[in-house]
Amino acid sequence: MSRPSPSPSRTAELVRDLQDLQASVDALDPSTLQDSVSRLAAQVHSINERLERAASASPSPSPARAPAPAPAPQKPTATTTTTTTTTTTAFPARPKIAKMSSEVVDSNPYSRLMALQRMGIVKDYERIRRATVAIVGVGGVGSVAAEMLARCGVGALLLFDHDAVELANMNRLFFRPEHCGMAKTDAAAKVLRDINPDVRVEAHAINVTTVDGLEAFKRSVSREGAGAGEGAGAGAGEGGAGEGGAGAAEDGGHDASDAPASSAAPPPPPGRPRPLSRVDLVLSCVDNYEARLTINQVCLELGQAWMESGVSEDAVGGHIQTLVPGASACFQCVPPLIVASGVDERTLKREGVCAASLPTTMGIVAGLLVQNALKRLLDFGTVSPYTGYASLTDYFPTMSIRANPTCPNPLCVEAQRRHAEQEASPEAAARRAAEAEAARAAEAEDARRPLHESNEWGIEVGGGDDGEGGAGVEEEEEGGARGGGGGGGGGGGGAGGGGGEEGQQQRQQQEQQLPPGVSFSAAPAGGGNGATLQNQAAVQGTDASVDELTAALAALSKQ
Repeated sequence: MSRPSPSPSRTAELVRDLQDLQASVDALDPSTLQDSVSRLAAQVHSINERLERAASASPSPSPARAPAPAPAPQKPTATTTTTTTTTTTAFPARPKIAKMSSEVVDSNPYSRLMALQRMGIVKDYERIRRATVAIVGVGGVGSVAAEMLARCGVGALLLFDHDAVELANMNRLFFRPEHCGMAKTDAAAKVLRDINPDVRVEAHAINVTTVDGLEAFKRSVSREGAGAGEGAGAGAGEGGAGEGGAGAAEDGGHDASDAPASSAAPPPPPGRPRPLSRVDLVLSCVDNYEARLTINQVCLELGQAWMESGVSEDAVGGHIQTLVPGASACFQCVPPLIVASGVDERTLKREGVCAASLPTTMGIVAGLLVQNALKRLLDFGTVSPYTGYASLTDYFPTMSIRANPTCPNPLCVEAQRRHAEQEASPEAAARRAAEAEAARAAEAEDARRPLHESNEWGIEVGGGDDGEGGAGVEEEEEGGARGGGGGGGGGGGGAGGGGGEEGQQQRQQQEQQLPPGVSFSAAPAGGGNGATLQNQAAVQGTDASVDELTAALAALSKQ
């Protein structure tokens, strides 16, 4: 029986529907479509992982129960392959550790980190567990920076990226081939939780350069966005609730109670207010200026300090920069030429041409970035305002970039005004005076403290009297003791002798220039310890350090 043909009116209606559908497809923004695909892939991956965990946690079936039917064969997809490969682990995951310990045992992952506290580098290393760091861009630099911070025991990491892992990323560190097809944030979150389950990781698959992505990023790092990884806004690429982010947060098995409360952290020092932000630091690891401008805008609105990083297009250079609203230049104060000229950087890309990429350069830049971040988070050392890296000459230039009073961003100009008022206040003057006094006290304490509290070998700097035997500390010209010339002076320019009035006078003049506690000791003419004096000239001066002289003394005493 033949099917009746549709009426002309029905045909016209179908044609109109097809035309509307085609217009809708043509109007789709490629970046928006990519965001939607990434979120969908993240949701599918998170559902697969939760199902596998539920299956592995359920008790095994009793022998009397019939075995479950074999699953129907599936067409292999990127998601299925990734799940099958990454969930097979050779070693059990380590349990969470409630409190960092300095106990030196093989089972303590924090013993070597806590040694920084014992050695006086850091006052309270465990503060790192109360720190929250946001990383925008989980690529060649951002993924390595996230791993470093996770291994250091940071309290929480917020990861932002809208891209997926590709085989083209395998020349870099961190990601593995089995991650291909996964959202970078989800793949990174899984690896980081395996490395250190004490770190709370939030994955946000959003593009911060879109209008909705900017708002979602700002919500996620602001105080009002606390807990966004568990609910609304976590993976929002369209300005609404992001199911991808919610699923990613649940994957780690972390509750909201696991999150390090911002109030638990010690109050920031004066001059570092962050009243609107729930993170302690934002790290920019993006590869385009548009994203940097977005991060700059959000950090200015929240009064949030951030650190920017980048690798040159030829992969042989890079830099890091610290940006504190009002206290230093923002990204628009001294913009790159492309930003200042208003050129759309997307028009500079050519089909089939990509930037170079070296894992070595990216690893070095990530190390510089995280080292600077740790110094700021734990208040030790000097935080670099700007450090460059030129690998061809191993050159590391540093500089300070002052805020531009005529910055085109009014939020930066306002932040400069507030910062100037704070620095001119009596409280700021008192703080600077207290810091200077504390520095002087620490310097005096260091001067009183012995250089080495334990001296297992009984080494002393400073010798016996002139007439006594023994090696003492002998100074020689180049080619002598420091050049491998050994005891007494054979092979050097001259040994420490005491013969001759002229030599004695020269020796006395040399000794007057030595610091207290250091003196020359000459071997006797008969050859103490087998030394043979080549001449009776005075001991010559040297640029050798105390440690080098001590090593020479130890070598002589063993002969």
